[in-house]
Amino acid sequence: MRELTKKQKKLLTEVLERFEPSHDDRLRYGERHPIQSVNDLPINVWHRLKEMNFTEILYGEVNRFIDDWHWERIKI
Repeated sequence: MRELTKKQKKLLTEVLERFEPSHDDRLRYGERHPIQSVNDLPINVWHRLKEMNFTEILYGEVNRFIDDWHWERIKI
C-alpha cells in the first residue's frame, strides 16, 4: 500500500493484528479498533518505522495504510 517499504508494511500489519479486539471486547465496546491513526501506535513502533525508512511523508503514509487496512477488513 502506497509508499511504505515491505518491512514497514509487515510491522504495521503485525501491530494492527496484535491489537485486534477479541470477540468479547467487540461485544462490550463495539467494533472500534484501538489503533485508528499514527497517534495511537505504541511509540516504539513509530521509532522503528522511522529507522526503517524516514521520509517527510511517512506520517501521512502510515495514516493512509492504517485507514486502508481498516477498510479492507470491513465485511460487506
